[in-house]
Formats: sequence, C-alpha cells, structure tokens
Amino acid sequence: MARRIQNELIAKEIGERIAEAREAAGLTQAELAEMLGYAVGSVSHYEIGVMAPNAERICMIAQALRVHPGELLPMREEVESAMKAKAVPKPDRPERDAKPPRPAPTTPREIAAHAIGRRIADERNERGWSQQLLADSVGASRSALSLWETGASLPPVTAVVQVAYAMDLSPADLLEGVAP
Repeated sequence: MARRIQNELIAKEIGERIAEAREAAGLTQAELAEMLGYAVGSVSHYEIGVMAPNAERICMIAQALRVHPGELLPMREEVESAMKAKAVPKPDRPERDAKPPRPAPTTPREIAAHAIGRRIADERNERGWSQQLLADSVGASRSALSLWETGASLPPVTAVVQVAYAMDLSPADLLEGVAP
C-alpha cells in the first residue's frame, strides 16, 4: 500500500511540474498535446496526476517545454514529505549484490531504454546489490528490472523515480544523457 501511495504522489508531483513548465512556456494543454502528437486528455491526465508518463514521454515533454527532464521529476525529499503528511511508512531499503549483459540499441526508443537501463544497472552494481534486492525495494519483479537494465523494456517513470530514491540518487541522474 505504501508503494501505491508513493507512486500516486510521484505522478501528482510530475503532473504539477508539467503544468508549471507548460504554463511558463505559454502553452495550453491542447497546444502541448499537438506538439507531442498526444490526445489533449493524455496531457490533462498527466497534469492532474491520474497517470504518469513513461520515461520516454518525460523526455519528449521536457524537450517540447525546453526544460531538462529532471526538472519534471520530484526530488526524494518532496515525496517523503508528502508521504509523512499522509502518515505512510517509508518503504524498506535494500541490501547489496550483481550484473546482466545488454544488447546494442538501434531505435530512439531502444536508445533511451538502453541508456536508462545501463544507468540503473551501473548504479546497482556499484552498490553491490542484486537485481532481486533492488526490485523488491521498488515493488517490481526481478524480471521487470532485468528487462529495464538490458534495455528490452522502458521502465515507467514512477519506477525510474523509485529506483533513483532507493539508490539515493536524483531521478535526473538516471535520465542523464537520455533527453533527445
């Protein structure tokens, strides 16, 4: 339950940041949606926190709004503060363990997935954590984490934020070099 509430808070904070950046850029939701090729409802859902964009969409939105993707992601302290306000216990931190091989990316989506995955794997290995340990700490399966690390799958942005927090990183650190 704490993980679900934390993901909801992350989605809400991302939405607020998207709305602020969009307004600062002087755009309406419809104009941003058109620039991105999205439905206006998608932008609206992102902004009110009903759903969070995946990491690829965060990068696309950031590019359209001319901000760094990290500016759209909340810092750990903000989420922890919101969790305390809701009296939600902080998820347990993991211990440490290993590393998988990664295929070469070819498409822009694969390049983004590979870059994020490599950063996650490198940071996890630096800490000596196993995939299972990190997956458990962020409420994901080990197989999902493996897919993210190999670039076979792009993690949801809430997972990117959760992974960053578990490793005491800024979410922007995991998106470094991913922005188009």
